[in-house]
Amino acid sequence: MRSSHRERIFAMRIEHLQICNEKRCRLLAKVGVVTAGDLACCNPDQISRQYKSPGRALRSIKRLRAAVRLAVAIDGMMPRDALILVAIHRRSVASLARESAAVLHRDLERFSLSSRGQRMVGHRGVPSLRRVKSWVGQCEQLVAHWIQNHPAETQVAA
Repeated sequence: MRSSHRERIFAMRIEHLQICNEKRCRLLAKVGVVTAGDLACCNPDQISRQYKSPGRALRSIKRLRAAVRLAVAIDGMMPRDALILVAIHRRSVASLARESAAVLHRDLERFSLSSRGQRMVGHRGVPSLRRVKSWVGQCEQLVAHWIQNHPAETQVAA
């Protein structure tokens, strides 16, 4: 099931992900970034040079790419949900695995009250506590599985 989620997200067109406006979707399509898979594997430095404001475009493309990569790692997470997590500095599976679901949900609710959060969350609202718990649980399993399969690297990190 995990690979089908990954394949489905990677095959989705960027405009269907609802993570950026139509203008950005058109500009990305001009440089060959049409699907989420293209975005996840792209070179942001090269693409950002095509924009009027390369520095701003670089930050935006990196943020979108991080959201897609996080979404494909966790079953049931859509890139628009991952984009909100990236905005509150939860950018990796490991950082989500260290979180309490209740604290993460509280932070999402607080962010949704800010002006930037209101623009990002919109009428959809924040993900439910139940959904956040499932994400955190999956991340904990992924990290435990990784530690089990890479014991030498785990000891070096400790």
